[in-house]
Amino acid sequence: MAHNIQNFDYHAGDNKPLDFTVYDEDPANPGQPDLASPVDLTGATIRWALSAFATDAAPLLTKTTALGITITDAAAGKFRVSLDKADTVALNGKYYHEAEVLTAGAADDTVATGTVTVAPTVLD
Repeated sequence: MAHNIQNFDYHAGDNKPLDFTVYDEDPANPGQPDLASPVDLTGATIRWALSAFATDAAPLLTKTTALGITITDAAAGKFRVSLDKADTVALNGKYYHEAEVLTAGAADDTVATGTVTVAPTVLD
């Protein structure tokens, strides 16, 4: 599986989902996704975490396929992380995020990392 850098902006307290697509690695360009080859997520276990730093021992927020992650189109490699207001209302600043996929018969693969910039909001 290819590893994508995915940075995004978010407003504290929003209920905006995060959508991801997982691709196989492009054999002609190692480390790059092959956009014509999505990974089939049928039966996959997915974990997503948010922390202040990549080196933190414990994340501030986690989601899994058991709670908060939905595989929206398994054959197309698509999944969604749902964030509730309570998940982000107290956040402000830059955070590290990481998504990991375990497919049947495979080792855990980190498929996305990046920076989440959470801005405060004046509206509740």
